[in-house]
Amino acid sequence: MALISKRVTNVVLIMILCLFWGLAFVAIKIGLDYVSPATLTFLRFLISSIGFAIYFITNKSSIPLKIIPRIALLGFVGFTIYHLSLNLGETQTSSGVASLVITTAPHS
Repeated sequence: MALISKRVTNVVLIMILCLFWGLAFVAIKIGLDYVSPATLTFLRFLISSIGFAIYFITNKSSIPLKIIPRIALLGFVGFTIYHLSLNLGETQTSSGVASLVITTAPHS
């Protein structure tokens, strides 16, 4: 019985994740009415950085110092450029088109 409950919980959590993912494009479009694409990118990262800091502090996690430059580079290329480009792109198109372009992009 516990296995079924865990599966149901996982399905519900995945559905919530999909809902938030889909609504993110609409939220970006609305946010761009009030702030610039760069500011919106900064605010999104500020919120997530606070969340990660709380996680690392509460779980007493650490990152080896020698891999921090790699993580910073990957974070900049993989997240900052991606989100800034997405925010800039949504100034010129609708949130629906932006979500379709992102969804259909090839991933490795």
